[in-house]
Amino acid sequence: MKLESLRELFIEELQDLYSAENQILEALPKVIEKVTSPELKAGFTEHLAQTRGQVRRLDQIFDQLAAPSAWSIMKSPPTAPSAIMPNSWGAMNGYNSWTKH
Repeated sequence: MKLESLRELFIEELQDLYSAENQILEALPKVIEKVTSPELKAGFTEHLAQTRGQVRRLDQIFDQLAAPSAWSIMKSPPTAPSAIMPNSWGAMNGYNSWTKH
């Protein structure tokens, strides 16, 4: 996609952020369910709440810009942990490494 203006670049970057935040929203409940450490569970639960707030703020921005969010135009977002988490996390065998602690 050829970008014609800074506004288009800005919207595209916001769409990337929106996509990432929504992918995290899909994955975190599964992570929280698998984690056995109370500290990790609390941290992931807090992160989930913060991520929901980020998505709400991005929704407001898209409304103000009258632009579509990335989530509304994506065909099939990846949901695998390696697609949404840093490489060191994605390289783990599922969530098994977290549940062994």
